[in-house]
Amino acid sequence: MAKFNLDDYDLVEDRLRRFYADHEDGRVLTQLMSDVNNISVCVFRVDLYIGDILKSQGWATETAGDGYVNKTSHLENCETSAIGRALANAGYQGSKRPSREEMKKVERGTVEEKKFSEEPGVQEVLDDIQDVMKGIDSGETKEKYHAEASDKYRSRDLDGLKDLLDRMQAEPLLF
Repeated sequence: MAKFNLDDYDLVEDRLRRFYADHEDGRVLTQLMSDVNNISVCVFRVDLYIGDILKSQGWATETAGDGYVNKTSHLENCETSAIGRALANAGYQGSKRPSREEMKKVERGTVEEKKFSEEPGVQEVLDDIQDVMKGIDSGETKEKYHAEASDKYRSRDLDGLKDLLDRMQAEPLLF
């Protein structure tokens, strides 16, 4: 479980107010960097200007359906996170660099991963994958399998983890 207090982190909205109070000529330009035809995973870039001078940039990524807010508003959530990053890069942060919105994402991921790891069969498959990995000599092959296992774990795809384990065990040069 995440060990932090969300109240210790500033909201992006509060950072933005301070920025505009300090700079009448401040501008925040947001740009969706993802393919508009496939925005299940979106990426935003934000450019923060004071007058005509680019002061900082910020980037963020969100996945549709990943957590409560992202079931309906992953684009808006992503844009807000990118604004928060750009503001932090320009020195608009509280006592902590991440925004409260960013830390909610950390909290959401921690809770979801804990739930998934406690589902029946998940830990057994992960243990089996780890055992097979011990017998792989090639660092490149290990990295490939580790990356795939990590992706499937993060997306809470137990069937995908089982399929990966089957493929790993079937590869003839592993043992």
